[in-house]
Amino acid sequence: MSASQVARFDKLKKLLSNDQTFADGFVAMGDFLALRGELNLAFLCLTRALELGHANDSEIRRRRRAILEEWENASDKRIRSRKSFWRTKIAKSEKVLKLARPWLGRFQAAEATLVKKGQFPSSAETLAEMASKKGSGKYRP
Repeated sequence: MSASQVARFDKLKKLLSNDQTFADGFVAMGDFLALRGELNLAFLCLTRALELGHANDSEIRRRRRAILEEWENASDKRIRSRKSFWRTKIAKSEKVLKLARPWLGRFQAAEATLVKKGQFPSSAETLAEMASKKGSGKYRP
């Protein structure tokens, strides 16, 4: 990767870390990662853009299908019904994302509680706060 590509990648990462509701940013990151051959991360970025309600829903779905087709073509020929195999893998990935979002909300609420008490909690302290509350759930991404 050239120096200018690294700079663009770093800038895009910073944009997304500052605003995780930037659907176009996730599309751009997905495209960038796909060009680099990191199809799993590209697929997740495109999925996030869909979840954020990107205006060009059909184009994002087309790009995800292109990644899926590339996985299918590259997958081991010994796998029977490769198409359903990959669709199952993708469904599992989307389920993990769906479970992670409410967990993140609970994590942020627990962290906000500690900050209101005048603390600057570490991740471990925030997780301990979450564990002390009823209904925090055992799921952790």
